[in-house]
Amino acid sequence: MKKIAIALSVLISLGAAPAVQAADGQFVFTVGGVPAGDVLNVRSKPKASAPIVGTMQNGEQGFALIYDCWNSKTGKKIKQTKVVLNKPYTWCAVMNADDTNTFTGYARAKFLK
Repeated sequence: MKKIAIALSVLISLGAAPAVQAADGQFVFTVGGVPAGDVLNVRSKPKASAPIVGTMQNGEQGFALIYDCWNSKTGKKIKQTKVVLNKPYTWCAVMNADDTNTFTGYARAKFLK
């Protein structure tokens, strides 16, 4: 996980654009579309009722794994080989880029730009 954090830090410091492919099945994202005054909850499992393990704000960057995305309605893993963020009920495994408060969990894909 430390290697992922370092790779993410390097990409962000280089001014990586949102949804930049970082490695096979991984990309850098920027949180977007969260209502003003609210935060994106990152949860321990890919469902809205799971405990919150961290939060992210609009404009914050992180690292997502597209091979670890789930449909919260069916409970099934989504088989995909590219970034598909606009599918309903999609949650992806994410890690934030803040070295002081690093967390991993699952976030709604529609907020990962």
